[in-house]
Amino acid sequence: MKLVLVFLTAGLGLLSAGDYSGYYGGKYKGLWLEVSSEAAPPGGVAQVRITLTEPKPIIRTKLYLEFDEQVVEQIMSVGAYSENVEATGVATRRGNVLVVEAASPTGNLGKLPWYPIFSISVKLRDGLPAGTSSLFTIGANSEFYQPDGTPWTIESNKAGSVAVDGSLSIDDVFPGGGTIQPGEFVKVTGRGFTPQSQVAAYSAPGVANYAADALQVEYVSSTELHVTSGTPFSLDLRYLEVTNPDQSEKRFYTSLSGIDTSPSLFDNLSAAKPLFAPRTFDTAILPVSQLSPESGAFQGIALQNPSQDAIAVRLEVASPDGVGFASANATLLPREQLLKDMEEVFPGLALPAGTTLRIQSSAPVRLMGIAGDRNAGTIQPVIPSVPSSN
Repeated sequence: MKLVLVFLTAGLGLLSAGDYSGYYGGKYKGLWLEVSSEAAPPGGVAQVRITLTEPKPIIRTKLYLEFDEQVVEQIMSVGAYSENVEATGVATRRGNVLVVEAASPTGNLGKLPWYPIFSISVKLRDGLPAGTSSLFTIGANSEFYQPDGTPWTIESNKAGSVAVDGSLSIDDVFPGGGTIQPGEFVKVTGRGFTPQSQVAAYSAPGVANYAADALQVEYVSSTELHVTSGTPFSLDLRYLEVTNPDQSEKRFYTSLSGIDTSPSLFDNLSAAKPLFAPRTFDTAILPVSQLSPESGAFQGIALQNPSQDAIAVRLEVASPDGVGFASANATLLPREQLLKDMEEVFPGLALPAGTTLRIQSSAPVRLMGIAGDRNAGTIQPVIPSVPSSN
């Protein structure tokens, strides 16, 4: 059965990018954070969202989110959202705590009104009775920073929850971003879909809109829907909403998650989830340096292929004078991502001060650097730069 999917806009569709003067208001001097309360059937996925009561510019954050492991089995995906889709980060689970370290170089994280700053998709355990729930609480040790580097004061921190309830859930939207070309389809997986399920897609305020394009939704099964279009359309800063005939509905904010076919040999990276920004590169530079094994410090790289074709990637280590002295090649399959420690890519290689890692690819890829401390259990994103054309 074919259904029509319509792109709509959340809030006021006439806002232009960056035109939020009427929505900051200045009512709150600090941050007012709120975690949403969501539900899913046993074994299904619930997507928790973290929002700001009033938009505020955030350049960097370290978020601690606490939950009940007896209810939550797995963290499936994490998304970060910023005004110009530049926010990037890394999420790591430590028992019953999810740690998200994210950065937005221009401070645009938190500036989208009526849109989350983070989404966290969690799989609930099978066999839980209806009504079972878990609080999701932002830890008091969480940190948020203003563009000038001073910390934000958290004035309010409202906990949310996930509960076992209902029969409908959206488990994933794949791909979770990028432009979908004619002939390609978006796969929506979940539970409780029917041939009469209605689907709509909404955009963040200030993001380029789509008219009521006749995007077709094919009912595959109670666990899968396919969405296709005769023209290209973007999934960046979108959320999908599925509504069943009984008026039950679920919302899912897209996020960029890939397929990791070769997990890192290092536990700190194999457990991490990179939060890629939609921006892509075919040439980029990352700083790297010699690290003492005793210090616990490490560095790495994360790559993701956003396309439907394989992409060849070349990694080259260059001295301060720009001369390459070591290289490695990789092929990323469609939608594949790679997260590796530099020691895995270039084992035992000495890295003089001022060394850089140059990345070149046969087609644009998403990428970021990784820096962390194994002893402290920290892991942070490193924003790549584009080499000068001179």
